[in-house]
Amino acid sequence: MQDLIQFPDGVLAPFFAQVPQLFAKAQAKVHEPYQRLLYTVEHPLVESTTDAIESAFGLSHPAWNPGSRTQAIDLLDRHMRYPATEPIGDLRSIAGLDLSILSHYLHFFHHAYPIYTKESCAGLEKLGVPMPYTRVRNSDIYGLYIAAIEVLKERIPFWDVPETNVYLTRIVQAALHQYGAET
Repeated sequence: MQDLIQFPDGVLAPFFAQVPQLFAKAQAKVHEPYQRLLYTVEHPLVESTTDAIESAFGLSHPAWNPGSRTQAIDLLDRHMRYPATEPIGDLRSIAGLDLSILSHYLHFFHHAYPIYTKESCAGLEKLGVPMPYTRVRNSDIYGLYIAAIEVLKERIPFWDVPETNVYLTRIVQAALHQYGAET
């Protein structure tokens, strides 16, 4: 899918040069809860984990049916293998569980998965890669989003990556989020 992602010539170098500042600005808003989650989310996962992620990022709480959260956690924890997105299609009956919330869960369950936000999609648009934002749990759109993040991770020069204990996926995604928010 990465072959589908083509950034126009000349747009990445200026963006990459801003990544340290953009990441710092985006991460400052969630640094403490992000760090806490990064180091406290354990496997096997428990229902309180999703509550903590929602609370840290100000996300709405999906309308879980009895047992549905346990099934969703099991699916995300045991059956998702990066960069696969198809299993999220099995989470159909949970009202309020949108792609953004789901990607937050995935990021803390499997750190390679990027957080999907409207602002990050806008950041990709500013870089010349059309990226739809949808609230629907669409595995194809999320897969395309992952592919775009992967291309950026492969192409960013090491000197534009801030020194931090945060995964490169989060650095690139947070910088994109801030870049898209500053329109």
